[in-house]
Amino acid sequence: SATAYFLGLAQKSGAGDLVERTFTVEFAKDPASSRWDSDGAMILYRKILEKYAPQLNASDYLNFYGVAAAEAFVELLSAAGPNPTREGIVKAYRNWDQQNPFLIPGNKQHTDSTSQFPITGEMIVKFTDGAFVPVSRLKFPR
Repeated sequence: SATAYFLGLAQKSGAGDLVERTFTVEFAKDPASSRWDSDGAMILYRKILEKYAPQLNASDYLNFYGVAAAEAFVELLSAAGPNPTREGIVKAYRNWDQQNPFLIPGNKQHTDSTSQFPITGEMIVKFTDGAFVPVSRLKFPR
């Protein structure tokens, strides 16, 4: 999916208003969007970046994705027990049921014996004035 950072670069490189007609999907919160400014997970993300990587752009979705993925992996390691092994991590992954605070509310990471893809919910968004604006509600495949 597109990121506000990449579309901003395209806009500055001559794409002009063309990027304003970009649609994509989101499954996690967007740090470039002000609608998440007072969200607890977004505040935590910005504190983490400020402490450990202040040189990075906190509005860049790729940085946000890294923190969200780290949160997920820490949860899996914790579920694998005090001395995680490969087998323990695989077992934890195959029985995953977590509300990752960095995902869009209502979306969660879940796996079981029939599905190993942990995130299924997405919403359609449109790039508008430097950020993505939802044009659908969170949707899940049947």
